[in-house]
Amino acid sequence: MGSNQPVRYLIKRPRRMSRDKDVINENGEIVYRRLSGTLGSLKRFEEAITKEVIWKHPAKFPSPDKREFINPRTVTRVLLIQDHGFHQTWYRFTYSGNNYIWKSVSSLHTELKCYHEDSGILVAEFNDRIGKPSSINIYPLSGWVDGFQEFLIFSGIDVGETIIDCYGTTGY
Repeated sequence: MGSNQPVRYLIKRPRRMSRDKDVINENGEIVYRRLSGTLGSLKRFEEAITKEVIWKHPAKFPSPDKREFINPRTVTRVLLIQDHGFHQTWYRFTYSGNNYIWKSVSSLHTELKCYHEDSGILVAEFNDRIGKPSSINIYPLSGWVDGFQEFLIFSGIDVGETIIDCYGTTGY
């Protein structure tokens, strides 16, 4: 079962017009950085202190509805697939044999929730509201494999940016 207490991170730009993001833990420390290449050509997620790349993905993929994320440490590949429904968009992926889905749950601001598809258990939430720092809450489950929490943060930021780019609102 999911933890009752989420692990909370704030997401802020290091500079005003930067596409990069700092991920800040509950102690106010920058623990991860999401870096974006020129014009978003390559995005990578790295540990702030060691600068070790944990996840990366090229911004361009053969299909605009698919994104491939690569973890060079564990040689893991995850394909995030965008699906469309009636007035709704969601993003599915499989990680370590389990199916997950990011869903937008608000039309007033960017709010996403990620669920384990088979059980319906909430594993992450991404929130972006105008005038407030963005945040992501992770609800750890026992048995998660190396890199999954970082993938949730990276993919949450990425999906959130996609929605923000479409609708033009941002709080970070």
